[in-house]
Amino acid sequence: MHKNTILVVDDLRTSIQILTYLLEDEYNVLHAMSGKEALQILEKKQVDLIILDILMPEMDGYEVCKQIQENILTTKIPIIFITELDSQDAEIDALSIGAVDFISKPFSNILVKARVKTHIVLQNEIRENRQKDIQLINQSRNAQMGEIINIIAHHWRQPLSVISSTLMDIQMKSELDHFDFSDKEEVEKYASYINNRLTRVSATVDTLSTTIDDFMSFYKPKQVKSLIKIETILNRVLSIVNYIFKDEGIEIIKEYDTKKELEVYENELMQAILNIVKNAQDNFLSKNIQNPCIKISLKDNCISIYDNGGGIPQDIILNIFNPYFSTKDEKNGTGLGLYMSKIIIEKYHDGRISVENVDDGSCFHIEL
Repeated sequence: MHKNTILVVDDLRTSIQILTYLLEDEYNVLHAMSGKEALQILEKKQVDLIILDILMPEMDGYEVCKQIQENILTTKIPIIFITELDSQDAEIDALSIGAVDFISKPFSNILVKARVKTHIVLQNEIRENRQKDIQLINQSRNAQMGEIINIIAHHWRQPLSVISSTLMDIQMKSELDHFDFSDKEEVEKYASYINNRLTRVSATVDTLSTTIDDFMSFYKPKQVKSLIKIETILNRVLSIVNYIFKDEGIEIIKEYDTKKELEVYENELMQAILNIVKNAQDNFLSKNIQNPCIKISLKDNCISIYDNGGGIPQDIILNIFNPYFSTKDEKNGTGLGLYMSKIIIEKYHDGRISVENVDDGSCFHIEL
């Protein structure tokens, strides 16, 4: 029978022993005597619930809780504070930073077991739903790989053409032109020519390397939130689709009205936005929209992504964030893109995403 795992964090060995004795019959119990040790355990072990003391040296329970919640891999683990502090202010502080429960010492054994069981049952239900989300995330990412390969091809086609033409130019120059290498001026002229061409090739290779780094970084999940300007996120998304949008005549308009920085999961937020702009691109192609345009505006914590693709039919607009709902054929759409955008915005960032038809198109609103 599967046993859930509980991590007890307390700098007093006696407290750890008491809680272990209470819980070990029903659960696997791990223990740490400092916040640093607890964070190290969480890097290696899957934990279903954390019992956390507040008054600890070096790193108190509040700071430990904050770091746990900033990590995308541990942010959903429920935390119960069990502490000598017995005041309403302490309880309010604990709950306000994300704890699910607060118990004062000395505690009732029956109360502790009941509270733990309640949160473990809830956590098991959440885990089942999370596993479904993970499966959907993997499906969504796999489906996007074909699109990403196509984008990479567009990004690389021009730089590779530059390299090819430059090398061909060098080859023809060497074969057809006769340089007198006994003449110092001729040697300097040839050296300058070769140096200029090689500099061009080197710069182009740097472009290819940067592109690959960008795509590899995009598909590597960020485990912690980072403080970053949202306009930086938007510009990185647009840099990914820049070449292919140019080829298809899609105009991009940027209206940024803030320099505000927010704590976000950078790559996940990029994925959410990329899903929306790629959907607009697909819609332009399927409807053969003339003069296609995407306008992205940013004000305070709000991102608006507008397109002139004719809008979304009213009979389906309420369904577009549902999993597996798609207006594309099976070959070209999985129905997971906008669903994943919703999960990333609302579950990972406690935000809100919505859509409405405006003028000659649709507009997605993201509030972070």
